[in-house]
Amino acid sequence: MDEQFRDVVAQESQARVKNFGGRDIASIFWAMAKLEGTDRPLLDSLAASAIAIASEFKPQDCSLTMWAVARLQFVNSPLLAALAAQSLALIHQFGSQDLANTAWASARLSIRDQQLWTAISAAAVAAMDNFAPQKISNTAWAFATIEFIDHTLFNALARAALAKLPNFSSQDKANTAWAFAKQEFLHLQFMNAVAEESLRHMSEYSQQHISNIAWSFAKLAVQNLPLQAALSAQVLANIHTFQAQTLSSMAWSFAKLAIRDLTLLQAISSEAQTRIEDFGAQEIANTSWAFAMMLVHDVPLSNA
Repeated sequence: MDEQFRDVVAQESQARVKNFGGRDIASIFWAMAKLEGTDRPLLDSLAASAIAIASEFKPQDCSLTMWAVARLQFVNSPLLAALAAQSLALIHQFGSQDLANTAWASARLSIRDQQLWTAISAAAVAAMDNFAPQKISNTAWAFATIEFIDHTLFNALARAALAKLPNFSSQDKANTAWAFAKQEFLHLQFMNAVAEESLRHMSEYSQQHISNIAWSFAKLAVQNLPLQAALSAQVLANIHTFQAQTLSSMAWSFAKLAIRDLTLLQAISSEAQTRIEDFGAQEIANTSWAFAMMLVHDVPLSNA
């Protein structure tokens, strides 16, 4: 959008904001998030108006506004409290997108309202058949990020994911597996299905996807040798482009599973030596631990 036009829209919106209804406010918040708008006076005015009429917000108004303020990282405690209260009041009317958006936004904003998370979980379990792949992934990610343990929800997420896994994007698969591992919730059928799908689509995985998948299987102690071999091959083929964090995570993951892949470990060692300045304390510690666990004595790396 033309910057001058955006400024005019922002000025007019601020002038009329007191006359806006819930859908108007939600739509403008959404537009600002999409356009990465940073007009703080307008955001403050929208927040004040939203608080004043929060009890009139409908489900989509609540979830859309929550999603937008999370994208904008606009932290306004009275606004968030008002949106949370109205979301709780209407949670039985929320559709799958409303639930997933509210969960994702609440996690991004570090909202730790136990009553809200409990309500989202119960409503999500009841509506799980209607969740699209990205909504399954986003919901799992949100509950794992906020560290809200709920095995009933994750069982439902696993069942829904199994039915739709071929339609998951690479990011959806990686994020969902990461969420299950972060929750330390092992659903072996789901993890085996993720392995099979990952083997089919490994060439589509970014290094972040590879790192997340490797870490998830290691964290849950799921050894799947065909998957780990494919992950190793992918790293070896692109090792010069992989970040230090990814390389150390791969070393840690293989050591955690007691997979002594000397070709991979030696390649990580060589790469680490050439750019040791990129390795932070955590990366050095994880890589050193992995080499020690695998009894790989790499003096050059130790001295790097």
